[in-house]
Amino acid sequence: MNSQDDLILVAGPTASGKTNYAVNLAKKINGLIINADSMQVYRGMDIGTNKGEVKKLGDLGIKILSIAKLMTENEENEVEKDHSKKVHEINAYEIENSGVVGYMFDIIEPDEDFSVADYQTLTKELIIRVREDGKIPLLVGGTGLYIDAIIKNYSLVKVEKDPIFRIDSTNLSAEQLFDRLYEINPQVALELNESDMFNKRRLIRRIELAKVGNSNEVRNKIIPHIMYYPKFERDVLYERINNRVEEMFNEGLIDEVESLIKMGYRDCKSMQGMGYKEVVEYLEGEITLDEAKTKMKQAHRNYASRQITWFENDRRGYNLVKVEFGE
Repeated sequence: MNSQDDLILVAGPTASGKTNYAVNLAKKINGLIINADSMQVYRGMDIGTNKGEVKKLGDLGIKILSIAKLMTENEENEVEKDHSKKVHEINAYEIENSGVVGYMFDIIEPDEDFSVADYQTLTKELIIRVREDGKIPLLVGGTGLYIDAIIKNYSLVKVEKDPIFRIDSTNLSAEQLFDRLYEINPQVALELNESDMFNKRRLIRRIELAKVGNSNEVRNKIIPHIMYYPKFERDVLYERINNRVEEMFNEGLIDEVESLIKMGYRDCKSMQGMGYKEVVEYLEGEITLDEAKTKMKQAHRNYASRQITWFENDRRGYNLVKVEFGE
């Protein structure tokens, strides 16, 4: 560890053993986990997000603030005027019956929006509070944008959607949208990964941002950090992913999705996440159970591949320390 003030992270692809490694590390360094997984912020979406056992803190005798109502700058006064405005309530959870405390789980309902800016605001405040309490914050997860927003201290600028441009773009191909983005900002276009280059929704959003100011994020100087990252063989990782998908079904993923549908969340953006959309297709008779499992396994392997590309890209400037995560 370079310095007491360095931010510590445990990051890597799905199914690589991040949680287990982070829990053991937290015990050694008097640490407290802050979740950096964009799907695990949703309540009621547990099995499909591989949230594991996170139990809201009761009477564990752990001296830590159990609920922190965190608000963005000037939001407190706005809430007094607008009682419909959301105040995020951040609960503390025990991770996997380990005695280790974690935050940033179950922040919102499946039909609520939660932006990178929301994550950044809450997490930066949590890091301050954790350190004030004498503990070491440990950022854990695989969502690269969440991690980047913290360690690169993005200055996030709100850019509204352009409804006219979105209508005009309906009949454009991904290749045409990429060319349009390249015309506006070649650097942004060339930095896209392969997945984003062929994703029309993401390309449209990138164009909206580029038209306003080339980007919605201003990267400041990267903060000192150490990022523990797993050593792995890709074929072994993929086999673990396949096994994990089978475990999700054994643990009741279908029941979880059925419950979410009954609660009215069928058409929420969160239900387009891996595992959820495939089970919805199965429940609605579009594919068989075996086909749902096959599609899920492929989706998770593809996601792991994108995560590997993200974290192992030297241009991101991460201080990667490769270690054995173990089982």
